[in-house]
Amino acid sequence: MENWINPSKTIYTNDQFDKFKDTVLNRHIARKNISLGEIQIISDSVAKYAGLTFKLDDAAFKSLLRILGISKGLRSKLIKDFGANFFEKLIEIMSAKTQGNKSSIVMMVDVRKKTILNFLTSDIAMVSNQSYFKEIEHVIDQFGLQITDMHDRGNGFSISTLAPDSEWGLKGLKDEVFKFGLNFENDPVKGTRLAPFNQRLVCTNGMVTQDMLGATHLINTRDSWENFFSTVNGLDKIGYKPAEFAATVQGSMGQKASIAELEYARNLIKANSAFTDETLETYMPYRETELAYAKDNLDIHLFNPAQKKNARSAASYWDLINDITYISSNVSGMGVKNIDKIQMAAGRLLSKTPDTSNIVKSPF
Repeated sequence: MENWINPSKTIYTNDQFDKFKDTVLNRHIARKNISLGEIQIISDSVAKYAGLTFKLDDAAFKSLLRILGISKGLRSKLIKDFGANFFEKLIEIMSAKTQGNKSSIVMMVDVRKKTILNFLTSDIAMVSNQSYFKEIEHVIDQFGLQITDMHDRGNGFSISTLAPDSEWGLKGLKDEVFKFGLNFENDPVKGTRLAPFNQRLVCTNGMVTQDMLGATHLINTRDSWENFFSTVNGLDKIGYKPAEFAATVQGSMGQKASIAELEYARNLIKANSAFTDETLETYMPYRETELAYAKDNLDIHLFNPAQKKNARSAASYWDLINDITYISSNVSGMGVKNIDKIQMAAGRLLSKTPDTSNIVKSPF
């Protein structure tokens, strides 16, 4: 990765934002209050409602299992007892539990695709795309935020912003300079979220920190909205930088990533791009790690999960995080997708304690 500061990351205009908003809202994600008894389960991917056949997304099927109280334990028992007929028996149980059931639920549907996206137990559990866009525009205008990233989720969206005067540098490290802002996310399954967003100005690497102070899960109640605006006001007063950010970054420096963390990062990128093991080696040195252990007659492929968490790799923990964000923010021609989700994964890595930080050197 080149070592340069590029402050010219794209800032989206109002017209671009309006076009993006129209694209998301034109999908028409409807919510309808129904009773459980109105749903007819055909299979794990098909359901009927009011005589119409709908595709059933995996998330919606799992939500229905939870609502009906069908636990993982029960499913494991069904697999053991019925083997190949497991799904047939599961659908039979689900049908029996829904038949005549008057319990009220909310069904979320992609009207154009005739696809059920999710089932909720309450209509306050999810904020609509329309409502959230309205409040996002209010926050952006009030606080003068600049939009740097807009990601279309198909049924939801993610928008990242920066505050123009939020630049901050980590003392004593000339290359660790950041800008801060907010990430707004809405997803018909995961829900509505606000989280701190930062851009490392070396290569303009973006990161969403959902596990730091200021991260908020929003539902459609007065108290939740009041907390949302209180959180935005509080973050604005401190330049949008989470209180624990500096200590967390410093704590990750000087640490080696474990083999488990290195494998996680590589699998994350490979699952969301055209990168191969070979093309990733420049960023995430798995082969180098493999060869170093081989010199001591150790095969890292034979390590169990616990051993991989307790074995240092050739990768620096901080560099690993920044390689993830660099690929998500700057690498073209490799088919990188789900950029916002990659940036959220990087934020989770930063927030957690590095695996190898707990390894104690033994005198024996």
